[in-house]
Amino acid sequence: PNRSIVLYVGNYLNGGTPRGRADGFALDTLVLMRTVKMSQGDKAGSLVDYITGQMERVYPGDLHRVFAPGGDFELLKAAARHKAPDLAEELRSFRATAEQVLTKLNSPASLEDDSLQSCRQSLEKRRDIQLNGLEQELRQMESSYEEIVVWFHMEDKGIRKPTDEFFGIWSKFLADIQTALKASEEQALKEKRKNSMPRRVSMAMKEQRSRRSLTPRRSEAGLFRPITRNSDGMSRQCSDATTEDVDGPEERQWKPPLPSELRARREVVSLQADQAVVPDE
Repeated sequence: PNRSIVLYVGNYLNGGTPRGRADGFALDTLVLMRTVKMSQGDKAGSLVDYITGQMERVYPGDLHRVFAPGGDFELLKAAARHKAPDLAEELRSFRATAEQVLTKLNSPASLEDDSLQSCRQSLEKRRDIQLNGLEQELRQMESSYEEIVVWFHMEDKGIRKPTDEFFGIWSKFLADIQTALKASEEQALKEKRKNSMPRRVSMAMKEQRSRRSLTPRRSEAGLFRPITRNSDGMSRQCSDATTEDVDGPEERQWKPPLPSELRARREVVSLQADQAVVPDE
């Protein structure tokens, strides 16, 4: 799926040019994709980020299987550590060493020693099983890689890549995909937390209001104050400030107003309504 998305994006970017409508792409393109910048709204990134997002949208869950333990990513990294010619040379060295040991064990002096007979037989058996098995696996690996070379059109000497370079390109590309996938998941988690914050704040405010409504406010204690009249016949509310207020505020307990205070307040309201001046028409 990754290859098809990369090819589709490349044809879209090269649309209207001789490079458009291609049937494939050069393998080195995978390494250069991190250098192509992308701008999508307020999000900045590279072409790798865009391909990762499309991969998750079209094939959800496939990337997590690729990066799972024992998945394709780990296999590609392991394959990139070795070169096929080095493996063949190492196997030839093992066979040469085994042949030298067997030659010494089959010498006339060693044949006279009966204690070396079991060692000679064990070494010959392991040589036939292990070394022959490794040679068969190496030939199978070389044959499989030749099929990959043909599939990726790398038959020419200038295009053909050794095994370590070929698998190294793919492992680096998948490492970029893994980094982009982690960044995308972290961004999605931040947005989810951000969207859930207003709801949590509103619920906290409602809970705070409900707790406040259970206890009366101190300001309500000042709504009902004793009413007095001055020498001019005007009514006013007596200040309940004391010397304690000057020295420092003290905590007061709210007490419900007495019926006399309620009646006094109603009288003040009615008196103010009677004394209101009506403008002449």
